Amino acid sequence: MPKKEWTEEERKAFAEKMKAARSKKPEIEEKKEEDILSSEDIQALVRRVKELESNFARSAAKTDFYQGKPEVTRQGALVGSFEKYIIDPARYPDPCERLSQEPRLKRFAFDINYELKFTVSTVQYQTQDGVNTREPRFTLELINIHMDDQGNPTNKRHVIRTCILHEDPQAAIEIARQHDIEVGEDEKAFLDEMRYLRMRDWLLEAFYPAKPQTNNNAKEEVIGNTVVRVYEVNSPNPQAIDFTS
Repeated sequence: MPKKEWTEEERKAFAEKMKAARSKKPEIEEKKEEDILSSEDIQALVRRVKELESNFARSAAKTDFYQGKPEVTRQGALVGSFEKYIIDPARYPDPCERLSQEPRLKRFAFDINYELKFTVSTVQYQTQDGVNTREPRFTLELINIHMDDQGNPTNKRHVIRTCILHEDPQAAIEIARQHDIEVGEDEKAFLDEMRYLRMRDWLLEAFYPAKPQTNNNAKEEVIGNTVVRVYEVNSPNPQAIDFTS
């Protein structure tokens, strides 16, 4: 078959066609690169969503009474910081108003002569294993209001005594046993109530000191020409129990 002779117009048309084809190739390569980058962006977005979900789950877990555990190494050692109990003061009810209404305090005109101040602070310490631990500390102050010569309250105050408590489930159970209270299923409500009873007992003992206990070593002696029964007491000055340890 004889070779076809191209006219000048056909050569120009073919050259333009090839030029156009070559110019489209970079666009196709660039489009493929954009598709790859888009896929990587989607994968990064998926990882970010999973991370946010995990953070949300950990945050939601903190609504429980006990906080999350510290990290544990492969050797089983604890590292990092640890909140033993929730340290938010808003979680713990202020007992002052309820305490001031205790019936046994009315004879002392408690609401006129005294005030109570309750604070929740955070105590931090490091365990022997090097774990930084934080937990709440409850402080209750019994405050005396100073009166003027006419019996009117002044702005002067002084702290009579201070009660310091820490969250202690074992102590709460012991208090429940002493008061014949059944341990309920609602842990927060139970610990709040037992904490109140501990502070109430501390407050009442400030006004009603425990009576001294006598020993069983009583003996008879002659004093002033009279035979009397003599014994020793543990303390000549009864003191109220102080929950400051």
